Amino acid sequence: MKKIYFTFFILLLIFVSGCIGGTSKEEINDMIKGCENISSEYKKNSCYKNISISLRNEEICQRISDNNTKIWCVAVVNGDADKCDEMKRTPESCYIEVAVNTKNPKICEKKLTGTIGKLTKDTCFFSVAVASENKNTCDKVVDNDKKNLCYATITK
Repeated sequence: MKKIYFTFFILLLIFVSGCIGGTSKEEINDMIKGCENISSEYKKNSCYKNISISLRNEEICQRISDNNTKIWCVAVVNGDADKCDEMKRTPESCYIEVAVNTKNPKICEKKLTGTIGKLTKDTCFFSVAVASENKNTCDKVVDNDKKNLCYATITK
């Protein structure tokens, strides 16, 4: 059990650090095997999703058993916010992730509408601004505390 969590933790660290640049086929297969050893279907899907996004490899997304997560994965890997529309539930996180990965705040404006959209739009703008280190995107954040945090985060 510890080995599974350790493998998941390592994959997560690799994902967060962006250190996967020149990953060999053998290393990719080892990562996939690490995911296959995870007993929880949710965690296994997350593992595949993280590897897919890190490597920008849609093929690995196809290993995901949950259709919503698979759609999310493909959308993010391909930078296709319209793909998020196919999700059966809560596509907002998908839109945000695509916006952040493509550093495109227009996705926040276009895709996040209605009540839920208003709640998540600031998060989207904030995340895109930080990812792109673009203070102009901070201007679109409505909540003043979050806007100030956005500026402060980019200034560092």
